[in-house]
Amino acid sequence: MTLRPAPHIHRHASSPYIYLHVLVALIPPCVAAVFFYGVRAIVLILWSALLFLVSDRIISVLLYKDIHYYDISSLISGIMIALMLPANISMLHLFVGVAFASIFVKQVFGGAGTNLFNPALIGRAFIEVIYRVRDYDVVLPGKERWVIQTLFAGSSSDSSAYAADALSDFTEWFMGAVPGFMGASAVVLIIFGGIYLLLNGVIRPHEPLAVLVTFILTFVVFSGYRTESVGLIQAIAESGVVFVAVFAVNDYATSPIDSRFRVVAAFLTGFLSAVIYLLGQPVFALLLPVLLMNFLTPIADFYTRPRLFAQDIDNRNPKVSKLVETHAEEVEP
Repeated sequence: MTLRPAPHIHRHASSPYIYLHVLVALIPPCVAAVFFYGVRAIVLILWSALLFLVSDRIISVLLYKDIHYYDISSLISGIMIALMLPANISMLHLFVGVAFASIFVKQVFGGAGTNLFNPALIGRAFIEVIYRVRDYDVVLPGKERWVIQTLFAGSSSDSSAYAADALSDFTEWFMGAVPGFMGASAVVLIIFGGIYLLLNGVIRPHEPLAVLVTFILTFVVFSGYRTESVGLIQAIAESGVVFVAVFAVNDYATSPIDSRFRVVAAFLTGFLSAVIYLLGQPVFALLLPVLLMNFLTPIADFYTRPRLFAQDIDNRNPKVSKLVETHAEEVEP
């Protein structure tokens, strides 16, 4: 047996390997966004991804003098922000949200893996708070696929079109024909991406299932208190809870280290998502629960730190103490 100091590698999956699989899993919701919103979706997704990548690159050079910084997670965060936005968002507003997420949420804390909050969710929340995206005109899926005149200025006309052309077929809801998000509502295609991540060992099934089961139970119990009648299928699609369950709850950097606390955080995320959605805030139902769990993650990690094996070495068996001391001398540079 060979004794080596930490870190102890348990598998060969590196960060680029994991990021690449997540990037592949995001392809199905991107396909849904392009199918329903056409060239607008293509332009916005590429703009967001490349902008996040360039911003990370520039800041890493300026702050850390790292001229070899190439991080696939930048593309993932950029794509996620775009998929959580409506198709009529302006490129300027998207630029502001991506820049804020890259600079102040990710790079200031040290880059990938050291951020406190999920950059994509913070960037989307920043756009919502600053520009009130919910006041934008609701773009119905399949309409204006090739309209690009408002890419730079956005659109802010009457949003009554949704009420006039409400979708009734639940298969359309599950496929992503939901006004509000370009790709975060494509339930079936997001599930395909989640299955891909499960098969490749990138995520565990416990957290996504905990989020979804809790969301469904909470919605069923409390939906009677809402004046407006909303079906469960519509709630699942419109809230983006499946997107959160697959791509946000299992984020390695912002989720608790202890697996038990990860499941607890997932249960709380599902519960809060359902409650906030029932209060009439589908966008914040997508964002706030996960961000709150991100904020509580350092506290959970602090109280679940593993014990040191030989912290009271002087009180142990002399033979064990001598063995540990000898090993410590061997690993010293």
